[in-house]
Amino acid sequence: MMINYSKILTLLFVLTLLFAFASKLKCDTTNNYKYRLGIVLNSNYNLHKTKLPIIWDLPDCGTFQDGTSFGQSYGLVLQYPIYTHLITIDTRILYSSFAADFTTEKSDLRVFNPQLNSYQNLLLKYNFHSDIAYFSLQPALLVQPLAKIPVKIRLGMDFSNPFSLPQYQVTEEIASPLTYVFPDETQKHTIWNGDMNSLGTSMSAIAGILYSHKLNKRMEISGEAYYQYPLNSRTNDNDWKTTQFGVNATITYAFNDLKEKKKEKVIPPPPPPPQLPDTTIVPVVIAKVEEPKTAKLSVVSSPLEILETTITEAYPILPYIFFDKESSVLKFDYSKNTQTNFDETHLSHNSIEIYHNLLNIIGSRLSKNKYLKIRIIGYTDGEEIENDEERLKLTEARANTIADYLIKNWKIDKKQIKIIARDEPKLKTSSEYDEGSAENRRVEIESDDIEIFQPIVLTKFKEYEILSKSLDMKFSSEDLDSIIIQNESLNQMNVSQKNLFDRNRTTEIINIDSNLIKSINKRISEGKDIEFSVDFLAYDQSQNTTIAITINKQKNTHELQRLNLIVFDFDKFKINQNNEKILKNFVSNSIKENSEIRIIGSTDILGAPEYNMQLSQQRAEATKNYLQSLNMDAKFNQVEGIGNTKLKYDNSTPEGRFYSRTVLIEVKTPINK
Repeated sequence: MMINYSKILTLLFVLTLLFAFASKLKCDTTNNYKYRLGIVLNSNYNLHKTKLPIIWDLPDCGTFQDGTSFGQSYGLVLQYPIYTHLITIDTRILYSSFAADFTTEKSDLRVFNPQLNSYQNLLLKYNFHSDIAYFSLQPALLVQPLAKIPVKIRLGMDFSNPFSLPQYQVTEEIASPLTYVFPDETQKHTIWNGDMNSLGTSMSAIAGILYSHKLNKRMEISGEAYYQYPLNSRTNDNDWKTTQFGVNATITYAFNDLKEKKKEKVIPPPPPPPQLPDTTIVPVVIAKVEEPKTAKLSVVSSPLEILETTITEAYPILPYIFFDKESSVLKFDYSKNTQTNFDETHLSHNSIEIYHNLLNIIGSRLSKNKYLKIRIIGYTDGEEIENDEERLKLTEARANTIADYLIKNWKIDKKQIKIIARDEPKLKTSSEYDEGSAENRRVEIESDDIEIFQPIVLTKFKEYEILSKSLDMKFSSEDLDSIIIQNESLNQMNVSQKNLFDRNRTTEIINIDSNLIKSINKRISEGKDIEFSVDFLAYDQSQNTTIAITINKQKNTHELQRLNLIVFDFDKFKINQNNEKILKNFVSNSIKENSEIRIIGSTDILGAPEYNMQLSQQRAEATKNYLQSLNMDAKFNQVEGIGNTKLKYDNSTPEGRFYSRTVLIEVKTPINK
């Protein structure tokens, strides 16, 4: 026996409404309620379960697969309490929209290949797209179980009707092999489009949880997470149901209802008859109001000594994009920073953040020079799918994902991009490590144009070194012999707590630890004061005094230029062609006659510590030897391998491990005065 969930949910909703109105008739004994009117903004994630046919009137030709989409809505909300704080009617009128995109593949068509003199299967990919807008009515009840906790449960229904008849389009595309074309000489064409006449009214059940916060007596803001379950199909002739997960924000304003307005118009009683004035003279005693006592606490600090150094830093590019197992979906980190006015010279001083902008960097460079070309090569780990043909399809899909991003977001001409599908990388990470498989599931970007992979160079910025190990604080007070110090802070960071200050102990030493160094560096870079604050207790009152610390800034007599040389592939120390080109430019621009060079090699966490120490030393020595071949007079102060003893990046990610396989080259050059 089939259970009709839609009827059960509808019946429960109606019963709840009846209970609410019955409660109002029984318990609503006051006339002081207020209704609320406001706006609601919504963002949602949709799970579409569909059997839409590829050709609308011919379902036997195949159906599209389930899909997902993001949507949004906005509109008005009206609320009215019917049972004290417990139950409120919540009615919403919304305009909602989302894009419906479904795909499917068919390989039942065989075509003759004259080169192979045989027939082979043709893989066709079908895409359905439509932009859909709805007008929605959502009656619901808000239930707040506890009066003092502003958490509410929303139970209701959604009735949605198409705002207008949307257009839809179905395209057919040759996915494989790419040597064939349709009779119209294309590999992708539209086979069906028109109006979606079969869209009808859809119904859903809604359950959500809200948290409300009062901004003032009348205004209230709420945030909600909700779940929406479909009760029928969106179309009249095919199965298409949408489950929705969403969040929304509402802001409402409370209005007095008519009953309260009537109450406010009650005529006051007549004034009492006038009385003769009392001529008795009563002396007036004015009480003396004592002002709160304050104590002055003077604080004098020793100056903060800092060293300012001018830095030029180059961040070479890691041209690898990594994918999850059996997936060709671009990870969020690579696409979250899409900017309308992207400028690579404004990127932050952080290698991983620059790496996550890799596609924007390459897209920006390709768009500025139409003659530049790249090769996008997809790879697998060789094991994630057993079937060889399916693995090649996956590598091609991964490469196409990168190409689509560049074409869509940067309007890159397809002629600038070549797609290549291979199985495993030539320089792969050993699969004996789980991390190795994750690193081999990638797309590599190659080019014969060196301009594509020029490092990101951030020039002439300032770095600050804190020379002071501590600050000597001297306290004094002319008002009191003793003051209870409650708390001391430097840049709003607690540095110590003690119980008593007296004239016999007037000095406090504040040690500058690593956390304070970060805080001080940040404030100096932002041009803010370094502040010391003291909370103390005097005359039974909490008081505060704050002073700005004097900064003695010294300027370094040397300028530093840094280059983090990558990419060293797994277990490799040879300088590859890209790094050779980078080093040539770096030597000509950075190493002067009086420069001193420091080279530090490092590795990731994979492998034994002793072996990694040796490998990092080989990387440092290989870099030194190549630099010497370019400049025989170069002076090297330090050439050292440190293995994985000082990891700068998170080695739980493929990019973090690659950026640890590096050589830091630091060139120190005296500033000519």
